[in-house]
Amino acid sequence: MNFRILYFSLFLLLLSCEKYDDIAGYNEYVIKKGEHFSDGKSLGELTSTVLTYDVIFDQSAKYTLDAHNQKDVNKLFGFADCNSNHQENSARFGWRWYNNELQIFSFTHVEGKIDFEYLRTVEINKSFRYSIVVNEGNYEFRIDDLIKPHYFTRGKVCGVGYHYLLFPYFGGDQVAPKDISIFMKRIYK
Repeated sequence: MNFRILYFSLFLLLLSCEKYDDIAGYNEYVIKKGEHFSDGKSLGELTSTVLTYDVIFDQSAKYTLDAHNQKDVNKLFGFADCNSNHQENSARFGWRWYNNELQIFSFTHVEGKIDFEYLRTVEINKSFRYSIVVNEGNYEFRIDDLIKPHYFTRGKVCGVGYHYLLFPYFGGDQVAPKDISIFMKRIYK
């Protein structure tokens, strides 16, 4: 059997499992029932103009809340920008389980104003590569096979500054209704 076929088959078998601990460098981030923040997060800063992770959501990403809160966008990963608090200036990917699908969003705070936009739907138990590129006047959001990236304006005072990393978070105002696991692998370019 060809080594590549064997390797690819093993990789697909591993991805079909429910547990991803330490598979090819993925870290598991668990948002515990009744919590907003994930465990497994680490301190870090963005020292380049690109932040990229390969991300896998498992079956635990399917959750049910009341109709109003089901529409809330949770946060996946990103960074604070402009040497300010993340609620003032930041760029993140967001996600939610809505209409029986896992929807991915851009999620930004620009000079204190929140904005988010639907980007695409992704499959459960499948790895996708998510990137945020920091340009002089905007953020560029990319996911695997999007035909074109999506651009969102940065704050006017974003020249230089400290950029701390942000990790999985559940809510809005609701806490996680059950344990939710997200598997992420940082990609350095």
